[in-house]
Amino acid sequence: MTRKHFSRQGFTLVELLVVIAIIGVLVGLLLPAVQAAREAARRMQCGNNLKQLGLALHNYHSSNEQFPMHLGGTSPGTDTSTDAAFLTGNNRQLSFLVGLLPQLEQGPLYDEIRTPTGFPSMGPDPRYAGFTPWSTQLAALRCPSDSGTATSGQTGRTNYGPNLGDNPIAAGFGGFNKFGVGDPDRAHCRGAFFPRLAMQFRDFKDGTSNTVHVAELATDDGTGILRTQAIVNLGAIWGGGMGPAKAPACIATIDAADPQYYLSPVATGNVIGRGSHWASGVPMYSGITTIRPPNAESCADAGPGSAGQFAAGSNHPGGCQVLMVDGSVKFVGETIDTGDQALAAQTGGRKSNYGVWGAVGTRSAKETKTLN
Repeated sequence: MTRKHFSRQGFTLVELLVVIAIIGVLVGLLLPAVQAAREAARRMQCGNNLKQLGLALHNYHSSNEQFPMHLGGTSPGTDTSTDAAFLTGNNRQLSFLVGLLPQLEQGPLYDEIRTPTGFPSMGPDPRYAGFTPWSTQLAALRCPSDSGTATSGQTGRTNYGPNLGDNPIAAGFGGFNKFGVGDPDRAHCRGAFFPRLAMQFRDFKDGTSNTVHVAELATDDGTGILRTQAIVNLGAIWGGGMGPAKAPACIATIDAADPQYYLSPVATGNVIGRGSHWASGVPMYSGITTIRPPNAESCADAGPGSAGQFAAGSNHPGGCQVLMVDGSVKFVGETIDTGDQALAAQTGGRKSNYGVWGAVGTRSAKETKTLN
């Protein structure tokens, strides 16, 4: 009798399950690598944004013999807080980014701000979303790793804020009121930007490679993560003021069970989204201080323009990127040395109490510490 031979077709069930299992393992191994590659690309783009800001700042200085003023602009004719005054001037609250627009290839937008229709020159209050330039979102000011977006009634955002130094006092006004009247508060304004007073290269006596010019900040994405929000009115909550050392009161707002968030009873109704107004120079919205480390909490004694500490931060794992005054870009980790957080901030030309982070935040404190 003749035997018939048949060739086997396909896989057995066991073989198929083995193949599926192998594919699953490979996908599990590849996905983190793909995600890491995407984040690396986003971080590189963010670093390029900072480099472009550095180039723009240097070009501005070459043309004007000074850096753009932070908290500049115009003011209303009378000292009033009425709604009408909100539209008659910007109360000298404009960010340095407004003056930098021509160097960022945004000349037409700057012209619209300088000579607007229906508004005073240099526009109204930078929080007013009804003014089209303030609501314009500039790609050059956004980190691609940040998913926070402006909602209805909000203005455009920024992920890059000026370094206001290691002392929270006067960070919101520099010693001058909204009419430009007052004396410069040189004792407390120790950062790369001096509110309402323009800086020059000669002011950076600690060296341009040793001083942070601009740093990343994370914007509010609706998750409530503390690095994206800042607490206001902390002075009232903590019994009549935060005292000379701001950090301890701020640290006390963190939820120990989940350190990414504020304590719910403290934060409820008292938080403001960071980076929510790119045109505003108010520290709560767009500034950073070098007291608490990157991705830490931010807080103020009273409202957005009051004293407080405002942390740098980002959605890059482990820290954020910073632009130095010399134009270089560096990464600062969350574990950077921040000295003794219980000490009060230093004044004048004294060395910072806040370690390496505080040292690179001061422009003229006789410090040689630098970032790696």
